[in-house]
Amino acid sequence: MAFGDQPAYLRVADDLRKKIAAGELPPHARLPSQARIREEYGVSDTVALEARKVLMAEGLVEGRSGSGTYVRAQPVPRRVVRAGFHTAGETTPFRQEQADERITGTWEAESEQE
Repeated sequence: MAFGDQPAYLRVADDLRKKIAAGELPPHARLPSQARIREEYGVSDTVALEARKVLMAEGLVEGRSGSGTYVRAQPVPRRVVRAGFHTAGETTPFRQEQADERITGTWEAESEQE
């Protein structure tokens, strides 16, 4: 599918996504309003709304009731190594990380057998 064949809302969402990735719209920054998107891209309110919905579904932005739509801070993936055997009382790096109150994030798992 060529760029011109893409629906307008996907083109707008793609451009906003690129701005987020480039840092032009940093974490916690307010996304342009629906009216501003409409003016900047020359699209309808419906297209602007659908573009924001795409970014919300991807987890890049979040809506705050009565306030607007904001860029979400993206978690930095970190590698956690797990070994199969530990002696009693030994603390694993995974448990140390769980106990650290400064670290927040989500869980993502990947396994491979060696």
